[in-house]
Amino acid sequence: MVLAQMRRRRPPRAPHLHNIYAQCRGIADRVHVRTWNHHLRAFNKAADRLANIAMDDRRSRQVFHSDRPNQVSPWADVSRLLDGDIAHWRDAYFHVGAQEPEA
Repeated sequence: MVLAQMRRRRPPRAPHLHNIYAQCRGIADRVHVRTWNHHLRAFNKAADRLANIAMDDRRSRQVFHSDRPNQVSPWADVSRLLDGDIAHWRDAYFHVGAQEPEA
């Protein structure tokens, strides 16, 4: 559902998600995102960990890049997982002769 909204540039119906959608859309536009793809959970461990944190804490929160120097677990764990997720994506799509991922 999120990918469909980003692909079609259609904001979510829920009013409380409009600001988050606008932030994501703005970032995607600034870095010139051309395609949106689903990534298997095995290669998206940071998002899986974040979902588990939200379910365990029963609340929503945002952590910004500027917060990184003061991170404590579980956020440091998420950063470590993110590095591995990005490495997999980079290795899969950014090598000589690689095709751009399908939309």
